[in-house]
Amino acid sequence: MAAAVGRGGLYRQPLSGLVVVGNALAAVLLVASLASAATAWQSGPDWERRATLLLQRNDVSPYMLNDVAWMIATGSHPDRAALDAALRLAERAVDETGRSEPNLLDTLAEVHFQRGEPGAALGAIEEAMRIEPEEPYYRGQRERFLGRRDPDDRPDPPSRSRAPGRESGPNRRGDDRPLVPGEPEVGA
Repeated sequence: MAAAVGRGGLYRQPLSGLVVVGNALAAVLLVASLASAATAWQSGPDWERRATLLLQRNDVSPYMLNDVAWMIATGSHPDRAALDAALRLAERAVDETGRSEPNLLDTLAEVHFQRGEPGAALGAIEEAMRIEPEEPYYRGQRERFLGRRDPDDRPDPPSRSRAPGRESGPNRRGDDRPLVPGEPEVGA
């Protein structure tokens, strides 16, 4: 806009003070909105707020709680507040299933591991191993938590899921519902 109406642009007359101020204001607003958009894009989803919304509801399945906890824990560099939210989600999911679902225990273990709590991670993954002792994925996770495997070298997902009607692999919903009711779907 400044180039079009500025000196040497469309008009060859001196600019009025109002046009100069308008151009400056437009430029400042453009830079501010680009900076704001970049900050929002880099910070990603507000997991703490989404987790709080889920935890306030009684009609959310433990699998949905688990899926959000898994997305937080395995996302790129989650902050402490997000990991705290993931822990609350994972603990509720595990409690609501009576600690009987190995995939949910694995998510709880992963959250603990990402929070820098390898002892708690080992405890949860060993519970999963007691439920499904033949699943190599849980043994691979245990190796990660013990430091015998690179922390970023997550094993291939389990060959099957114990939850009825769910896709193969850990933490897959297999439907189009948003992770937080009333919120748009987000990528992992």
